[in-house]
Amino acid sequence: MIQSALHAKGYRMPGGTEIPLDDAWHLDLDNSRTLRCLALRESASWSLRNSELSDGGLKFLLDVQRRFGDRSY
Repeated sequence: MIQSALHAKGYRMPGGTEIPLDDAWHLDLDNSRTLRCLALRESASWSLRNSELSDGGLKFLLDVQRRFGDRSY
């Protein structure tokens, strides 16, 4: 999904090829670690199913929405 999103936004490697899947996976891993550290969900699992936002997670989400508004990327 990350590789596809990067491609759709025009990101390419220096030679013009797509971002390698392995690189996109590492980007996802780094971002997931950061988001887990923020404790955005009540559950220790990062699964989106059956996991409620923590108070901090809700504040983070509202702040992101406020900052970015209705911009679509």
